[in-house]
Amino acid sequence: TRYPLDKRKPVVFWRGSARDARLRQVNASNAHEASRVRLHRHFSHPNLTSHFDVGLTNASSLGAPLLGSPPKASVPFEDSQQAAVLLDVDGDGPSHRMHDVLHLAALVLKQASNHSTFFEHLVAPGHALEFVSTDLADLQRRGAQLLHVYANPGTRVRLMQRAERMQGLGTLLLNQVALAEATAYTLKLVASRSSWRPGTSAKFVPVPFEACCTHNPLLPREFAGAIGLREGPPSMEQLKAQGVLPGPEGDA
Repeated sequence: TRYPLDKRKPVVFWRGSARDARLRQVNASNAHEASRVRLHRHFSHPNLTSHFDVGLTNASSLGAPLLGSPPKASVPFEDSQQAAVLLDVDGDGPSHRMHDVLHLAALVLKQASNHSTFFEHLVAPGHALEFVSTDLADLQRRGAQLLHVYANPGTRVRLMQRAERMQGLGTLLLNQVALAEATAYTLKLVASRSSWRPGTSAKFVPVPFEACCTHNPLLPREFAGAIGLREGPPSMEQLKAQGVLPGPEGDA
């Protein structure tokens, strides 16, 4: 990364749009009910902006009186790593940013929520992620605590180790093979609970890992050849046989 973890700005950072799972569309008549609008308004207070760079990016239609301050400028995803702590907040469902954030060597504060993606139950709280309450009531306190720990070089190392564990989880759970296995597992689970059975195609041919790229004519030949020479990542069955399991007991 261009932004080493030990040299980042001591701020909690978030950008997002005015979305809310409880509201079909956020507008001037219901904006006061939207969590993200309240988040923007609260952290626009001058006493908080030095440590919380938090705000909406596309909410100018709601008007300044509702927002408390103008919308924030959008920031390229990679450049969000300039901040010491990244915040993840629900929109009209899970933010879907976690798929990308999990690959970063970053400290993450995530809103506790029933809106979760398929891998989040495998992440032990406090091990690779820090959580704030669903209503975000403790965000200011939790964010300040993390920034206090980050400011001390002696304790910062704990946060850096946590960020490295989270990045390792991203490598394990969100690589291409793991995603395919998660999809296959979901289909098997659905099939076990359904009486409907899909028809099979005579054209289906199992493809071994070493040949997985040879069937796509759009891939460069050198790339397909390099993939074919690599050893495939371990399957979940192999990990279980080795006694390595991601989850509350410890991340793989």
